[in-house]
Amino acid sequence: MEAVFGPIAQDWQAASPVTYLENLSAPMLVICGNTRYNYTRLFEDRIRATDFRNMQVVYTHHLSHGGLWKELSFAENSIYRDLIVDFMKRQFPG
Repeated sequence: MEAVFGPIAQDWQAASPVTYLENLSAPMLVICGNTRYNYTRLFEDRIRATDFRNMQVVYTHHLSHGGLWKELSFAENSIYRDLIVDFMKRQFPG
Protein backbone atom coordinates (compact mmCIF):
# COMPACT_ATOMS: atom_id res chain seq x y z
CA MET A 1 0.00 0.00 0.00
CA GLU A 2 2.85 2.38 0.73
CA ALA A 3 3.98 2.36 -2.91
CA VAL A 4 0.55 3.56 -4.02
CA PHE A 5 -0.73 5.67 -1.12
CA GLY A 6 2.47 6.98 0.46
CA PRO A 7 4.21 6.55 3.79
CA ILE A 8 2.41 4.90 6.67
CA ALA A 9 2.14 8.27 8.40
CA GLN A 10 -0.22 9.47 5.66
CA ASP A 11 -3.95 8.80 5.79
CA TRP A 12 -4.54 5.40 4.21
CA GLN A 13 -8.28 5.90 4.29
CA ALA A 14 -7.93 6.77 0.60
CA ALA A 15 -6.99 3.11 0.00
CA SER A 16 -10.30 1.80 1.28
CA PRO A 17 -13.18 1.36 -1.17
CA VAL A 18 -15.68 2.18 1.59
CA THR A 19 -14.40 5.76 1.37
CA TYR A 20 -16.07 6.10 -2.05
CA LEU A 21 -19.62 4.82 -1.51
CA GLU A 22 -21.42 8.15 -1.64
CA ASN A 23 -22.20 8.41 -5.37
CA LEU A 24 -21.94 4.89 -6.76
CA SER A 25 -23.25 4.58 -10.29
CA ALA A 26 -21.12 2.06 -12.20
CA PRO A 27 -22.29 -1.57 -12.07
CA MET A 28 -20.08 -3.63 -9.80
CA LEU A 29 -18.98 -7.27 -9.80
CA VAL A 30 -17.06 -8.34 -6.70
CA ILE A 31 -15.42 -11.77 -6.63
CA CYS A 32 -13.87 -12.62 -3.30
CA GLY A 33 -11.42 -15.36 -2.36
CA ASN A 34 -11.93 -17.18 0.94
CA THR A 35 -9.12 -15.34 2.75
CA ARG A 36 -10.83 -11.96 2.25
CA TYR A 37 -14.37 -12.98 3.23
CA ASN A 38 -14.65 -10.82 6.35
CA TYR A 39 -13.50 -7.64 4.63
CA THR A 40 -15.61 -8.24 1.54
CA ARG A 41 -18.67 -8.97 3.66
CA LEU A 42 -18.13 -5.69 5.50
CA PHE A 43 -17.78 -3.88 2.15
CA GLU A 44 -20.93 -5.57 0.83
CA ASP A 45 -22.88 -4.62 3.95
CA ARG A 46 -21.75 -0.99 3.67
CA ILE A 47 -22.85 -0.83 0.02
CA ARG A 48 -26.20 -2.45 0.80
CA ALA A 49 -26.76 0.27 3.42
CA THR A 50 -26.84 2.76 0.51
CA ASP A 51 -29.44 2.97 -2.27
CA PHE A 52 -27.04 1.37 -4.77
CA ARG A 53 -28.27 -2.02 -6.00
CA ASN A 54 -26.37 -2.69 -9.24
CA MET A 55 -23.90 -5.05 -7.60
CA GLN A 56 -23.17 -8.77 -7.80
CA VAL A 57 -21.01 -10.45 -5.14
CA VAL A 58 -19.53 -13.94 -5.55
CA TYR A 59 -17.58 -15.70 -2.81
CA THR A 60 -15.07 -18.39 -3.81
CA HIS A 61 -15.17 -20.49 -0.67
CA HIS A 62 -12.64 -22.99 -2.05
CA LEU A 63 -10.09 -20.50 -3.44
CA SER A 64 -7.84 -17.99 -1.71
CA HIS A 65 -7.15 -14.60 -3.28
CA GLY A 66 -4.03 -16.05 -4.92
CA GLY A 67 -5.84 -19.23 -5.95
CA LEU A 68 -8.56 -17.17 -7.61
CA TRP A 69 -5.94 -15.17 -9.48
CA LYS A 70 -4.24 -18.37 -10.66
CA GLU A 71 -7.52 -19.86 -11.84
CA LEU A 72 -8.49 -16.69 -13.69
CA SER A 73 -5.06 -16.50 -15.29
CA PHE A 74 -4.22 -20.09 -16.12
CA ALA A 75 -7.22 -22.45 -15.95
CA GLU A 76 -8.48 -23.65 -19.30
CA ASN A 77 -12.04 -23.26 -17.98
CA SER A 78 -12.93 -20.90 -15.16
CA ILE A 79 -16.44 -20.21 -13.93
CA TYR A 80 -15.12 -16.97 -12.43
CA ARG A 81 -13.63 -15.79 -15.72
CA ASP A 82 -16.95 -16.68 -17.37
CA LEU A 83 -18.75 -14.55 -14.73
CA ILE A 84 -16.50 -11.60 -15.55
CA VAL A 85 -17.00 -11.97 -19.30
CA ASP A 86 -20.79 -12.32 -18.90
CA PHE A 87 -20.89 -9.31 -16.59
CA MET A 88 -18.97 -7.21 -19.12
CA LYS A 89 -21.21 -8.35 -21.98
CA ARG A 90 -24.31 -7.33 -20.02
CA GLN A 91 -22.83 -3.92 -19.24
CA PHE A 92 -21.51 -3.26 -22.74
CA PRO A 93 -23.76 -5.12 -25.22
CA GLY A 94 -22.86 -5.19 -28.86
